[in-house]
Amino acid sequence: MSIAFPLLNKRTSLGIIPDCLIPVEVLTRFGYQALEFVLDTGADFTMLPRHMADVIGIDLAACPHDRSRGIEGHDFRVYPSRISIRIGGTEIDVRCLFSDKETTPYILGRADVFSAFNILFDNRNRTVKFLRIRRVPRRKSRRKEAARTRKRSGVE
Repeated sequence: MSIAFPLLNKRTSLGIIPDCLIPVEVLTRFGYQALEFVLDTGADFTMLPRHMADVIGIDLAACPHDRSRGIEGHDFRVYPSRISIRIGGTEIDVRCLFSDKETTPYILGRADVFSAFNILFDNRNRTVKFLRIRRVPRRKSRRKEAARTRKRSGVE
C-alpha cells in the first residue's frame, strides 16, 4: 500500500524550499480528526501542543514530564504519551510529546512512523510517498533451530 501527498513550495528569505505538509487523522475523544502535520525527518518524535492532549483525551497530570530542546537551543517541558493516527487509511500508534508551548506546530517525527512506512521524496513528480512496510515474522535463529533439531533427534 502506498499513498502520495503533494510536495509543496514554501517561500523563505533564502528562496523557495520544499514544504512537507501531510494530512494525518488523529484519534480524538470525538473520533478521527484530520490535521495537517509538518513531516520533520529531523524530529525524533511526533509533537503536539498541550491543548491537543485534552482533545485527544489524555490527562497530562497523569503523564510523566521531561525536557526537550528545540532547534533554537531552548528547552521546554514535554509530556510523553502515545496517540493513534491514520496516514492514508493505515492506523498506527505513535509515541508523542505534548509540548507546554502552545505555539508548537503539529510535527510528524520519525519514531514509529519510519518503522511503519518507507518515505520517498519524489522531487521530479513533486510528491512525498508513504509506502507501507509489511511486518515480516521474525525468523528463528539457525543456531537455536539446529539445537532443537538435535535435541528432538537425540543428538547432543
